[in-house]
Amino acid sequence: MYSLSPKSFIISIILSAMLGSTFTLFIQQFQARPIPTHQTISILKQNPPSIVNAVETSKRAVVGISVMRKNQSDGNPLTETGGGSGIYFDSSKGYIVTNSHVIEGADDVEVVLYDGSKVRAKVIGSDFFYDLAVLQVDPIIFYQKGIAPAILGDSTKLKQGETAIVIGNPLGEDFAQTVTAGIISSTNRKYPMKDEYGNTFWERVVLQTDAPINPGNSGGALINKKGEVIGVNNAKIAEQHVEGMGFAIPISQAKPILAQLIENGSVIRPALGIEAYTLQDLMETSRPNVPVQEGAVILHVSKETTQSGLKEGDCIVKLADRDVKNIVDLRTILFSHLPNEIVTVEFFRGNKKMTLQVKLIPLNLDKK
Repeated sequence: MYSLSPKSFIISIILSAMLGSTFTLFIQQFQARPIPTHQTISILKQNPPSIVNAVETSKRAVVGISVMRKNQSDGNPLTETGGGSGIYFDSSKGYIVTNSHVIEGADDVEVVLYDGSKVRAKVIGSDFFYDLAVLQVDPIIFYQKGIAPAILGDSTKLKQGETAIVIGNPLGEDFAQTVTAGIISSTNRKYPMKDEYGNTFWERVVLQTDAPINPGNSGGALINKKGEVIGVNNAKIAEQHVEGMGFAIPISQAKPILAQLIENGSVIRPALGIEAYTLQDLMETSRPNVPVQEGAVILHVSKETTQSGLKEGDCIVKLADRDVKNIVDLRTILFSHLPNEIVTVEFFRGNKKMTLQVKLIPLNLDKK
C-alpha cells in the first residue's frame, strides 16, 4: 500500500534522543571465539532475581549510540548531531539493536561501550514502522572486553505490575549506564503515529512503563528482574502535568523485524498497491458518495495493481474478511499477511457493494 513518505510523518509522541561522542577506537584484529550466551545464563543461575543482579547481568550489553552528519558549510567534516542507546544481542556477528529514529540521516555511527571506548558501527538496516534498526560492530571487540550479549526474553508472558528496569544513556555520555526502575503499566498499549495533517496512519502496540525514560534512552534496554530484555525503549509522553508514561517496543514483536533487517536490510511488507485515506478524515466535498460512514477511500492505484479491478474512489470496508474502519485497520490487516498472498477486498463503488480477489504486492516502505 502506498502512503505518504516516512520522512513527512510527524509522530505525536515525543521521541527521545541525544548523546555525545566524537572519536573512534582503533581495534587490532585477531581471531577469537565470541562470548557464548551461556556465560550470561550462568550468572542468572548463580544469583536470585533482583534489580541489582538483573542490572549486573545486562548493563555491559547496553551501549551508547553517537550519530555524525556531514556539515556542508565546513567542507563536509563529520559533526556529532545526536544519538541514543543500543543493545548488543548477538555474539557471533556483533549485532546491536537501537531505534531507527536515533540513526536517521546519519553519515556515520559510533558505538560507545561501558568503559567509554568508541568504535565505528555499520548500519545493517532500519524499519520506520516499528522504529527499529540493526547496527554491527566486530564481535571481537566485545570478546576483548569481556562483554556478553544481552538475553532477549519473551514479552508475550509479561503481566501488568511486573518490575521493569530501564538501562541507557540519558542526556549522553555523562550519564552513561543510568538505571531507573518501575513497573509494567500496560502490556498492550496502542501508540498512535500521525501524518502532517494530524491524521493517525499507524498504531504500534507497545509496553507502557512508569520507569523513567529520558532523552538518550531511546534504543536502550527495558529488562525484567531476571536480566532479560523485554523491550526496546522507544518514547515517552513529555507534556506538562504528565509523569511516568514511557513506552518500549515489545521484544517479541521486535525479533521477527530484527531477523528481516539482518537478512534483507529492510522489511518487505505486503501492499494493495494503493494510496488511501480514512473516509472520516476527508472533507465532505472530497468524500465519495457511498452508503457508509467508515472505511478507507482509494485516492490512487499503482500501475502494479491496475489489473486488480480496484479504482480511485472505491471505499474499502473489509479486507480478508476483517472490518476496515480506517487506514490504521487497513495497514494492520495488511501487515498480518505476506507479499504475493491473495486476499478478498470488499468495497463500495458508489452505492454498489463489490468484492474482488487481489494479489498483494511486495513493497519496501523504507527504501530510500
